[in-house]
Amino acid sequence: MKKKIKLKSLISCIAIIFREKPFLASLEGLSYLGSAITTGFMPLVWAFVFQAIENYITGKNENSIIHAMILFLIVQLAEVLFKMIGRVPTRVFCYNEQLQMKLCKNIYLHATELPYEDFLDQEIYNSFTRANSSISRNLPMNLLNTFFQIPSLVLSLCVAIVTLGAFSHWLVLISIVSLLPISIIQAIILNKTYDISKDLSPIKKATNYFYSLFTKPTAVAEFRTYGCEEYFKTSWEKSLDKENLIVKKHAAKSSLQSIMGEAFKLLGFAFALIFSSIAVTAGSINLGVFGALLTAYNSMQTTSNQIVSGLLSIDSTYLFYSDYESFLKKSICTIPDLCDKTIEEISFENVSYKYPHSSVYAVENLNLKLKFNEGVTVVGENGSGKTTLCLLLLGLLQPTTGKVVTTFSDGEKRENIILQRKIGTVFQDFVIYKLTLKENLLLANLHNQYESAVLEKTLQNLHFKDGETINLDETIGIEFGGVEYSGGERQKIALARAQLSKCNYIVMDEPTASLDPMMEFELLNNALSTVENKGFLLITHRVGASRLADQIIVLKNGKLVERGSHDELINLHGEYANLFKMQAKWYIDNEE
Repeated sequence: MKKKIKLKSLISCIAIIFREKPFLASLEGLSYLGSAITTGFMPLVWAFVFQAIENYITGKNENSIIHAMILFLIVQLAEVLFKMIGRVPTRVFCYNEQLQMKLCKNIYLHATELPYEDFLDQEIYNSFTRANSSISRNLPMNLLNTFFQIPSLVLSLCVAIVTLGAFSHWLVLISIVSLLPISIIQAIILNKTYDISKDLSPIKKATNYFYSLFTKPTAVAEFRTYGCEEYFKTSWEKSLDKENLIVKKHAAKSSLQSIMGEAFKLLGFAFALIFSSIAVTAGSINLGVFGALLTAYNSMQTTSNQIVSGLLSIDSTYLFYSDYESFLKKSICTIPDLCDKTIEEISFENVSYKYPHSSVYAVENLNLKLKFNEGVTVVGENGSGKTTLCLLLLGLLQPTTGKVVTTFSDGEKRENIILQRKIGTVFQDFVIYKLTLKENLLLANLHNQYESAVLEKTLQNLHFKDGETINLDETIGIEFGGVEYSGGERQKIALARAQLSKCNYIVMDEPTASLDPMMEFELLNNALSTVENKGFLLITHRVGASRLADQIIVLKNGKLVERGSHDELINLHGEYANLFKMQAKWYIDNEE
């Protein structure tokens, strides 16, 4: 069953290539087939040439050498023509490059449609990495070439065997017996290719990681302040040494096996030479036949080695290339069209969630209602499930058990849906893109044009670059010739982005972590008061900011332990009250 699946997958891979470029792929096939036929018949041509030379020397037929040379030139020209046909796709139309770009485009576009949760699964990420690697190493083209090459080589080998058999059945037997060990050794040598790649993969990850640190500004800054450059240099060099050791080990084995293979090859050719020489001496065959036999045997040697290489290449290429195929088969997420919908509330009904490969629930048995005209603050210690709650609310994570029900203003209810473009977000690990400041602000409305004055006013309300001129067209990122912003300035950009979204609800996960408490309170109060008709969900460690909300939710170990207003929770003298008093004491003690 496994072999059938494998064969089916291989055919499917080839079909993908043909579908992308059918004409150019067909030219490749024609080239290989034509070359195989001409190569296979060369022993017969050489027999005719040698016989013509012998006839010319003995004076039997002086014109035969002209006919022989004409035949030789025709076959050679045919071989050159077929090889030129094979170069048209690769050299003229850049077939390899076109195919690589198209396949890369396929996997990256597919990646944009995968569920968010897939990116949390290491195995799926590795599958994507291997698929991308297979394309960059031109393995798809190798697979196509091998697909054409093996049938052509088998045809060439059959012609060579027929040529030998026409003159001597014994020589065919000797050839096969001498070629078998060569083919086995060749198979052992080439089968090491994937093993090397497998052994090197984890070492290369470490080597590339250390190398990337040397060009990363934040890492360089820490190297300079902590004085740990030598440690990381040493670690990098150790990784390089391990990599070289693996390469050398495999190279030594391959060299030894290669030498043994060449020895068997030489021994086989010696048998053929001795047998043919004895036959010539005994008068059993003439000079033409002698040349044909040696040519045919040499062709068999070369062809059998190529067949073995091709078969093993299919196997190793499949191991890499199958990742591409399997990655494209991963289910994409369905994003509903909610453009004309207005959300009224979202309910969590017995919702529990467990991350991939985890045995512990990040949130457990959550039951709560979030009205979209109210402000809600979620507080709790690290690891209490605050960010998970946020992701479940957005529909980026699907509950392990239970359901998240979205109720719209028209009374319709939907379960566990992705709320794309309906909720503005400021993630804890928000991204400031290497685009212009304006493009970063209009991330949710790139096709709609805001007046520059509106954008500038939004930034000014957040005290972005107080007293300085705001250039909306400047690029962010020094590597693109732009500017760099501080952590606080970046957070203000992310807050402004959420404000400018056309959503009636905003989710903020630690949106002001880089700001001092006073600035945090001022900015949040300002930002939320200037957002009309929008509710919000604010996740924060600083419980003082929770007083801006209508309702406060307290999480602990993934469970909802308290819910209510600030005053209500203070009077409970529970988890929230303890957190609030602890942080208040910190600031009061520092003032004293």
